[in-house]
Amino acid sequence: MLRRASARSAAALAVLCCGAPALGAQEPVHHIKSAHSVETTVERAERIASYHGMRILGVIDYAEVGAPWLSDKTMAPARLIVFMDDRGVVPRAVLENRLLALEMPLKLLVWRDDKGGVWVSYRKLADVAGVSPNLLAKLDDLAKAFGDEAAR
Repeated sequence: MLRRASARSAAALAVLCCGAPALGAQEPVHHIKSAHSVETTVERAERIASYHGMRILGVIDYAEVGAPWLSDKTMAPARLIVFMDDRGVVPRAVLENRLLALEMPLKLLVWRDDKGGVWVSYRKLADVAGVSPNLLAKLDDLAKAFGDEAAR
């Protein structure tokens, strides 16, 4: 199910690729262990985003969306939070490299693994070519700070 944070919010679609995190592996996806349930982590993320002036564009509940096709199985909770930084960092980054728009808006995946651990995962953008490393670092820092605070 997709919830809209406001009337002017738009739904964002994303592909979910979920498995146990390859902790310590060199990959563009970073994982933060949450101290809370998926539901509580998502609620915290929504409050934190609002407090910091970010706009939640939607929350996609993959367990609910997938339920009709998984009648013989139960999917562990997995929710994708789609958010936008309204301070202009994202538009400046896309201005430098239009292809960066394929990675926007920013997203956090909150999910439970097979052992019951809850994770906040996000894609690290620092390796995208053609965009100022300083600007990409700001986007990465924003996603990391948002995930860290929601997982605490």
